[in-house]
Amino acid sequence: MTADLGVPLKSGDETIGVIGLCSFDPQKQFGDNEITVLTRFAELTSVALDNAHLHAKIQQELQERIQTEKIL
Repeated sequence: MTADLGVPLKSGDETIGVIGLCSFDPQKQFGDNEITVLTRFAELTSVALDNAHLHAKIQQELQERIQTEKIL
C-alpha cells in the first residue's frame, strides 16, 4: 500500500473499530473529499452497529420476559 486512511468507529466515547481505505497507486493522495466521505460513512456505520446491539439486547430481554411469564 502506498496510501492509506483510517477513521475510528465509535460507540459513545469508546473506539470499537476502524474503517479504512487504501490504494496501491504510488501517486494517490487522499484529499478532503475522501476524508469527509469516509468519516461520514464511519459515523453511519457506528450508528448502525449501536442499533444492532440495542436490537439484540431488546430481543434477549423479551425472551427473558416470556420465559418468566411462562414460569409464573
